[in-house]
Amino acid sequence: MNSILYIVFICSMYLMAYFKLFIDQHQLVVMLLVGIHVAVIMLHRKEINMLSLSLSTLPFKKTSFFLVLQVIFLAVIITTIQGSSQIISLIGMFVCEVVRLRKLPIEVKEQHEFQQLSKKLEEMNEHFLTVRSQRHDFLKHVSALEFLIEHETNHEAKEYFHTLLGEYNTVNQVIKGEDSHISSILLKYKRIAEQRGTDIEYNFNVPVSSLPMKPIHQVQLIANLLENAVEASQSYHDIYHQSAFTLKTESHGGIYILEIINNAIFTDKSEIDYMFEKFGTTSKGKDHQGLGTFIISNLVKSYNGRLSFQYIENTINIKIKIPLIVKG
Repeated sequence: MNSILYIVFICSMYLMAYFKLFIDQHQLVVMLLVGIHVAVIMLHRKEINMLSLSLSTLPFKKTSFFLVLQVIFLAVIITTIQGSSQIISLIGMFVCEVVRLRKLPIEVKEQHEFQQLSKKLEEMNEHFLTVRSQRHDFLKHVSALEFLIEHETNHEAKEYFHTLLGEYNTVNQVIKGEDSHISSILLKYKRIAEQRGTDIEYNFNVPVSSLPMKPIHQVQLIANLLENAVEASQSYHDIYHQSAFTLKTESHGGIYILEIINNAIFTDKSEIDYMFEKFGTTSKGKDHQGLGTFIISNLVKSYNGRLSFQYIENTINIKIKIPLIVKG
C-alpha cells in the first residue's frame, strides 16, 4: 500500500471514530480524548515525521498488523453505543499508534543494517578477489616487463610499468592500515567515482578503521557518507562535466575528525539547513529519500559526536568530530 494512502486511511479511521463518539458521548469526554490524542502526537513528532519513510521502506505485511487491529477497534466504536467499550476501543487505537510509531523506525534501522551487512560482505569478497588476482598475475607482469627489457623496448616497458604501478597503488592506498570491512568500502566507492568521471582523493592521517565506533556503525557511517558524496558529485558532473570529492581523517586532542568535501547541487537552498534533521532532504535528486543523512546524524549523536557542514559555491563540506574515548 502506498504510504500516503496508508496515512490517509489511518486519519480517516480516527475521524470516523471521533464522529461516532461525538454523536454517542458527552462533548467533554470527546474533547478530553482529543486532548489526549494531541498530546500523543506532540510527544511523537519525530516518529510522525519518520512515518511516511518507514511505511515506504518496510513491506506492507510488517505494518498491516497494527492497521488490522485499529480497524477492529473502529468497528467496535461504530457498532456499539456502550460508552466504556467505545472509549476502551479508542484507547486501543492510540496504543496501536504509539507502538507503530516507536517500532517501525527500529525495524527500518534493522533492515538497513542487514542490507548494509549483506552489501559489505559482497564488497569484501570482491576486495579480496582483487588482491588475490593481483598476486596471481604478479609473475605474469614481471615476465612481460622482462620480455620488453630484453628486446630493448624501454619506452614500452616504462609505460607498462607506470600503468601497472598505478593499479597497485590504487589498491595499496585503500588497504594500507585499514581493516577489511572499511577497505572494501573505500575501494568500491573509489572505483565508482572514477568510472563516473569524478576525481576522488583519500587523505588519511589516521586510519578510517580507528574511528571510535563499533565496526557495523563504521560501515554505516562511511558507506552512507561516500554514497551521498558519489551521487551528489554525479548530479553536479551531469551539469558541469567535472566533479571531485575528498575524504580526510585526522586526530587532535582526543577527538577523531572525519571530513568529506564534495560538489553538490541544491535546487532548494532552504533544504540545506535541515539536511541532517529531516527525512526526504537530499542533494541526490527526487528519487532519493534522504535516509542516509538521517542515519549519519543519528550515528554521530549516539557516539556523543558533533556534525557540522557548510555549503559554499556548489561545494558541501561535512565535518564530523567524535571523542576517542566514548562515555558509556
